[in-house]
Amino acid sequence: TLKWQRKTLTLVGVMDLASRKMLRWAVFRPLKPEAVANLLGQTIDEYGKPTALVVGIDPVFRTAELDSIYGKHDCAPVDLRQGQSSVTIFI
Repeated sequence: TLKWQRKTLTLVGVMDLASRKMLRWAVFRPLKPEAVANLLGQTIDEYGKPTALVVGIDPVFRTAELDSIYGKHDCAPVDLRQGQSSVTIFI
C-alpha cells in the first residue's frame, strides 16, 4: 500500500518466486477483488498454471472472485508470510 498526496494506492504484483522475475503488476485505487482476479487470471493464462501460489493476508485474496480464479486454474493459495502484509501474489 502506497500513500501519495492523501490518496491510498495499492500495488499488486505477480512474481515468479524461482527466478524473482516480475510477471505482471498493477496499481489499484481502490483495491477491488475483480481487478485482482483479472490480473491473476491474465498472468496464469500467459505463463501457465503455477506449481505453488502464495498470496498475501489481505482479505481481497479470500473473496469469491479470487476463489473462482483458483478453482478455474486448479491452484490453491498458501499463506507463508505469517501475518506480514507486504506480500501480494507469487507464482
